[in-house]
Amino acid sequence: MSPKLSTPVALSDRAFMEAVRTSSVGVIAVKEHSDRLLQRRLAWAKQIESAEADAEKNMPKHLAAVESARAEFEKAQNNFLRTFYTGEHAGQREIARARLNRVRHECTVASLSYSARRDSAAGELRKTCSPLLAEFVGEMMDERGRLRHATPTVGGTLIHSPFGAITGLRRSGSNISLLGQRMAACLAAIRTAEDLMLMPNQGGVAEELAKIRASLPSIESPQ
Repeated sequence: MSPKLSTPVALSDRAFMEAVRTSSVGVIAVKEHSDRLLQRRLAWAKQIESAEADAEKNMPKHLAAVESARAEFEKAQNNFLRTFYTGEHAGQREIARARLNRVRHECTVASLSYSARRDSAAGELRKTCSPLLAEFVGEMMDERGRLRHATPTVGGTLIHSPFGAITGLRRSGSNISLLGQRMAACLAAIRTAEDLMLMPNQGGVAEELAKIRASLPSIESPQ
C-alpha cells in the first residue's frame, strides 16, 4: 500500500515569485533578463537618436523646397491675374500649383515618417521601463487632483473693539500660492518621470524619484 502524500504548505504567488527571484538560479536568471532588456532598450534609444538626427538633417531641405514652390506659385498666380483675359500664363500657374502640392505632400510624408520611427521606439521604452515610474506618475496625478480641490488655509488674528466686540480678522499666512506652486511642481515631476522612461538604463530610477519627491514644495503656510 502506497504511503499517504503530505500536502505542502501553500505559498502565495507573490511569496513564490520572491523565493524564486532570490534563489541562486533566480538571481542569475534575473540578471540575464536585465542584461537582455538593457541591450534592447539601448537599441531603441539609438533608433530615437537616428530618427531625430535624420529629421534635423532633412526637414530643413523639405521646408525650403516648400517655400521655393510657394514663391514660384505666387509668381505664376500674379502673372496669370495680370493677363487674366488672355489666359497667357494659365498653364504655368497649374504647373506651379502641381509642384507646390507635390513638395507639400513629400514634406508631410517625411515628417510623419520621422515621427513614426521615434514614437515606435519611445513606445517600447515606455512599455519596458521601471514600474516605479508609472506608479510615480499616478501618484503625482492623484496629488494634483487633491490639491485642485483642497481648501486653502488662512491664518489670522481677530480684531477686537475697545468694548470687546469682534470687528474683523487680520489675515496672515495664507497657503493659496503654495498650493499652486506644488501643483506646478507635480506637473513638472510628471514630465521628468516621462523623460526617465526613455532612459535606457533604469537602475537609478528609485534614487531619482526620491530626489524629486524631496524637492516638492510644502503647502504649509509660513508662521
